[in-house]
Amino acid sequence: MLVIAIWFFSTSQALSAVDEGRAPTLTELTADTPVAAATLSSDGKWLSSLLARDGKRYLVIQSISSDGTLGVPFEPGFERHDIAWMSWVGGGQLILLTKSDGAFQLKRISMKDRTQDMLLTSRQMSVGGMVPMLVAPLADDPKRILLAIDGVVYNFPTVYELRLDSLELTEVVAAQAPIVRWFAGPDGYVGLGIGYRGRRRIVMARAKGESAVWWEINTGSHLEDPAFEPISIDRGGQSAVILSGAFGDTHALARVSLIQPNTDGTPKQQLIAQHDRYDIMRGLFHPSTGQLTGAYYRDHGGVVLPVDDGYRAVRKTVQSYLGHVNFELPAVSLNGDRWLVRVVSETIPPHHYIYIPSNDSDPDVFKRLTPTGLDKAVTLQASRKVQIPMKHGPPMEGLLTLARDNPSGTRKAVMLLHGGPVRRDYARWQPLVQLLASRGYAVLQPNFRGSSGYGDKWRKAGYGEWGGIMQDDVARAAKWMMRRGLVDKKHLCAAGGSYGGYAALMAVVKNPKLFRCAASMNGVTSIIAQVEHFNLGRFSALTVPRIQADHSRRSLAKASPLYYAKKIKRPVLLVAGTDDTTVPVGQSQAMAEELSSAGGKHKFVWIEGAGHSLEGANEKAIYYQALLEFLSIHLSDSAP
Repeated sequence: MLVIAIWFFSTSQALSAVDEGRAPTLTELTADTPVAAATLSSDGKWLSSLLARDGKRYLVIQSISSDGTLGVPFEPGFERHDIAWMSWVGGGQLILLTKSDGAFQLKRISMKDRTQDMLLTSRQMSVGGMVPMLVAPLADDPKRILLAIDGVVYNFPTVYELRLDSLELTEVVAAQAPIVRWFAGPDGYVGLGIGYRGRRRIVMARAKGESAVWWEINTGSHLEDPAFEPISIDRGGQSAVILSGAFGDTHALARVSLIQPNTDGTPKQQLIAQHDRYDIMRGLFHPSTGQLTGAYYRDHGGVVLPVDDGYRAVRKTVQSYLGHVNFELPAVSLNGDRWLVRVVSETIPPHHYIYIPSNDSDPDVFKRLTPTGLDKAVTLQASRKVQIPMKHGPPMEGLLTLARDNPSGTRKAVMLLHGGPVRRDYARWQPLVQLLASRGYAVLQPNFRGSSGYGDKWRKAGYGEWGGIMQDDVARAAKWMMRRGLVDKKHLCAAGGSYGGYAALMAVVKNPKLFRCAASMNGVTSIIAQVEHFNLGRFSALTVPRIQADHSRRSLAKASPLYYAKKIKRPVLLVAGTDDTTVPVGQSQAMAEELSSAGGKHKFVWIEGAGHSLEGANEKAIYYQALLEFLSIHLSDSAP
């Protein structure tokens, strides 16, 4: 096992409320961050990003001078909704998959002469049921890329090599069921593929060589068996990096041989990095060379475990410039002379710096490239990690953000419940949390059983437990807040989106003495209807069993808020996007109709054109304003 030094870059965990500066406005917290999806060209001379303007995002490309100064913006004419994905390749070429009227096109922007040309039309890509995907931009040969294109075998992609000079398209790996995703190394060798048959995971591999043949390197239940998730193939095509469940309860980063063993046994895995409490979530790779540089997991915030001395040194230098904030290094030039730095703090909106390491004659350059979009006079609140005792096993962790001030003296709070439920909350930029804290509400975000990131046992404890132990954990967190004096009785509201909206509604169903009200944004109200909706999807076997387990339809109905709608006595806020394809708007609509027929206190807010996640500033403003008005009424000192 490799011994790894741990560099933990965390925001402040102080509990005390901050009174300096002013509170942020609703407009400031709902505004789009000025710049998104920023990345460097492979030569480090160009920065591409999506610039926010007039409620939309536009692709912008700028040159970067030797002193880190950005050049005049070049706008090639693409909006965010036009772009499926984009990637830099050699020679200052930006490749984009665009979509218009349901048709995909592969285009190229050349910054040498600022021209655009068509690489592949929709007809040439024979688009089937899957979106064409970039398998690898090849740093070793910038004149070619690897693409996975569906169409020859419907719903299973074939890998092609595209020559960027001649536009010649050559098959590299033929489509084969059930593989839906292919992996290639930095040298372009395709040696791994993953697919699913029902809930079973199938991973195929082949080592580079004259007699390379595909073989089944791993198979098992996606839900129950130890994790085996390919991440990247090493240069040379003899081994790969995976997320593995073979080393204990928490997921580890491991290296596995692609060479088929002489016996029927599984290939030996070599442990690279593991944490005894938290899952390793991904490997970090040099964006240009593909070399493994570190592992990443989440504690209170993001934690990076460097495995490469050069990468460790760069992180240490960047940290000396930034101080104690979380940051990422999403892009670097091929020769390592320019690094893009992205700050991911909970008290500062995401923004970027350029780091140009020193040479013999010039000092380091460390300069901000993109703004935060927030007035420096605004004061925001940092959260802290809390641990809530459980009857058995490890404590339940969560994030606690205290209110900025409390003029009335009444301690009011919102329990903000995450979606998924196989997800988790961690310290990052969360405008809604900042809005609530700035308006006098403490915010607790518990990572109840069923949340991801805490190992298999914690995650699997939530399978089949909608309305069960996951909901019990919500009540446990509420009682913990009251015992600690963080909230006064009759002044706690549950809120959340998606699964979190479901859990918020069930909080006033099961524990009306603890929760004064509930707010659901695109929340599930009928488990049966949601399961039926998921079953229409291709990979429903990977998700539905986690919800349904072996419960009968009657049991699922009785675990749904809709079943109890006519008995709910607490005020309810329902917010729903009309274009939500994950949890259809009919879920909230049915709940509103049942509450209306029973005379229940509720408000139903439609957001026209909004999807499952609220993306635009206007969509967020509608939800945030509705929530603030709802809380001001039902958590007020005069509320009945």
